[in-house]
Amino acid sequence: MLIPVIMIIIGAGILVKGADLLVDGGVGIALKSGVSHLVVGLTVVAFGTSAPELTASVIAAFKGSGDICFGNVVGSNVANIALILGVTALIRPIDVNKVLVRWEIPFLIVISAVIYIIGLLRHSGLIAGLILMALFVWYMVHCFKSPAAEVEVEDKAAQKSYVFLCTLVVLGVGGLVLGGYLFVENARAIASMLGISEAVIGLTVVALGTSLPELATSVVAAVKGHSDISLGNVIGSNIFNILFVLGTTSVILPFSISPDRFLSVAGLPFMMGLAIILLPFALTRLTISRIEGGILSAIYCVYTLLAVFVR
Repeated sequence: MLIPVIMIIIGAGILVKGADLLVDGGVGIALKSGVSHLVVGLTVVAFGTSAPELTASVIAAFKGSGDICFGNVVGSNVANIALILGVTALIRPIDVNKVLVRWEIPFLIVISAVIYIIGLLRHSGLIAGLILMALFVWYMVHCFKSPAAEVEVEDKAAQKSYVFLCTLVVLGVGGLVLGGYLFVENARAIASMLGISEAVIGLTVVALGTSLPELATSVVAAVKGHSDISLGNVIGSNIFNILFVLGTTSVILPFSISPDRFLSVAGLPFMMGLAIILLPFALTRLTISRIEGGILSAIYCVYTLLAVFVR
């Protein structure tokens, strides 16, 4: 039991570092090639923060663990809003960009309803994957046409050579593959040892592990006085998880979802409910306050307790 836990921690660390290397290398290559900061932020950085979810989900699908694959996306979206935004708001209230209220959050609610339906149907196949990917392309086109705000990225990486930057990308991809494999395999082992369903493991352990980049970024941003960055990162990551991660996985290898009480009682309802309550939270004085952050954190605690007691 101890060894799989240690391997999960190691896998999570490799995933996070792999994503970090991939972002550094990708950002550097893009900026050296004359691509704008905004385009880099919407593509390379967005992909980098969701790369752990993508890697873990694809590997889980190839391993025949559709429950971990789907649960990872649902659980990550729950963790992103309830845990990450909750903790960030507790550290420092989050300012809300009006564009997020008018467009991104309502869109997140709509696509959360789509993934809810997929969960009820218990299957995500080629057609569903193509629909999600089409929505992702449409979303990206919309972002490029009417960006919410300029995204700041570091220029330091652009000063490195192409060989160095390409090496970072290769190491990053390698780290994602290795970390994802260790994470998924040992998560399945723990589920087997404890008699817990793979869906619960995907909705909790794997989801939390793959959300570490967003958690680290948001907490650091809040400590530095830039908590407003967190909301955009979380919403963008959740949209990316649903449309790109689940869409890509479904196209590459369609998977089935086993009937699971925790998924139906907590996973899907919490994911949908959090997307909905995020709108009124954001609308109140265009700020997510410490009280609202406390409510979100408490919701995640309830979610975690349900994972323990719901069978």
